[in-house]
Amino acid sequence: MRNMLTQPVRLAVHSHDRGDFANVRHKNVLLYWPHGFGDWAQFSQVLPFLEPTNRYWITRFGDDSVSLMDGHPTAIPIYLGVNSPHCDDGGQYGIRHFGLQYDDIHGNELELRVPQSLHDVIVREKIEVMLWSSYPEMAGFNPAPYHTKARALVKSLAASFPKRFESPLPRTISLEEDPALVRMAEARLMNFCGYGSRRLCLIGRSGYTAVRKNWGHMWREDLPPGWQREGQECRDFIHAMLARSRHWCFLLMEDRDFGDSLKSVETHTFAYSDVFGEPETAFAPFGRIMKCLVRLASLCVGVPAGPYHLAAQVAELPTVGIWIEHLPCWYDEPRGGLVHVIGKHAAQRIGEAGSFLKCGDFNYDSILLDSRTIPGEAVMSAVESLLGRSA
Repeated sequence: MRNMLTQPVRLAVHSHDRGDFANVRHKNVLLYWPHGFGDWAQFSQVLPFLEPTNRYWITRFGDDSVSLMDGHPTAIPIYLGVNSPHCDDGGQYGIRHFGLQYDDIHGNELELRVPQSLHDVIVREKIEVMLWSSYPEMAGFNPAPYHTKARALVKSLAASFPKRFESPLPRTISLEEDPALVRMAEARLMNFCGYGSRRLCLIGRSGYTAVRKNWGHMWREDLPPGWQREGQECRDFIHAMLARSRHWCFLLMEDRDFGDSLKSVETHTFAYSDVFGEPETAFAPFGRIMKCLVRLASLCVGVPAGPYHLAAQVAELPTVGIWIEHLPCWYDEPRGGLVHVIGKHAAQRIGEAGSFLKCGDFNYDSILLDSRTIPGEAVMSAVESLLGRSA
């Protein structure tokens, strides 16, 4: 167990469903959000609906996610000095969830054991209230406009709903970044990937939370004998892109070497960890580097995991979503320049209360497949619809 300097504080602690947080007024509030990077991207769209008479700060054990909120107009990020892409909870420091038990939360005052950096902000800013919310998967259970994880949470946290909640929500994450950091990221891409003479495609083939959503990991029975290799669909896509133009490089959003990477110098395909380092030792938090990457990239292809969820909010970035077990309407707001390729298993959910592709103002540009897997040619078709056949 690692040592961390901590101090006790007492705060009124709420959850999204206990403690009546929606009626907290004129308070300084700490948002404790111990969830994944993609959930942070989505939670950014919840923040504008919180009570405006309060002031908000936000944190978790993992500055890779916290950094995503730099420049956000609603919540100020508080860094704890821990780089981690995982849903860490402070257990490695002996202060799991600041010493709280979720079932004890009812809006009552509780004692927390917090890192020194957080303690100093709480004291200086006179923070009185904390929200620690769980984040249940909607999976088609809620009808519009509460169909996504974020929207369902707003229903619990906000006292009222503006009319704009009936339409796709705008991006609220600030993509402004330190020019020096952008230049550093660009230099690494140039030196390791050939960026500049080649356009950059980000590929998010897998995530942490559910193997079944990963592109080319399971369901090998959909491929013919001899082609049942890990990631074959993604490999086929890369070859199809290079057949159109050799002026592409591909950055696999792999933050460490798991031994099954598709990286290859011959196909201009590189792993994030080889270019920028593993998150724990990288020169900047993952969230800040990702802000640079979505500004520098010409295309993003990904499954519903952190990098894709950020890219899905960047109007200027052509993006293809890959859906094997989930549906885009459970997570994302539709926008132009975003095409979803949906496998047969996920498509079978369409028609349930919160599982749809078109519903009022929520229209998801999609390609439905007859196979459970997502072949490379289908993703290439989506890219051509975005970039033209000269992609």
